[in-house]
Amino acid sequence: MKPIPDPGLAEEFRRHPCGQHSEALKRLLERFRSAPMPGKHVLVELAHFGPWQAARLGATRGAPVEPIEGAVFDRIEDAEWFVFKARWQQHFGQALAD
Repeated sequence: MKPIPDPGLAEEFRRHPCGQHSEALKRLLERFRSAPMPGKHVLVELAHFGPWQAARLGATRGAPVEPIEGAVFDRIEDAEWFVFKARWQQHFGQALAD
């Protein structure tokens, strides 16, 4: 059964992308993180403590990641939100507003 998107969980993540999360948000994040590897959205730390580049994993383990053009962030919170929104879109077929 496909889960129903809960906008409240997206808002919780947007407010606090790093740190403690509710049980419901933890379950959603686990679902996002356990998705098949090819094409999964990830973050690459370009230097210690940032900036961060959003990218997609390659087709096979060990394949180079594919950077997403224009998706470089100085703040980890902004980078995490970008990836969360991409994963939300992929899983639920709905775009989240900024």
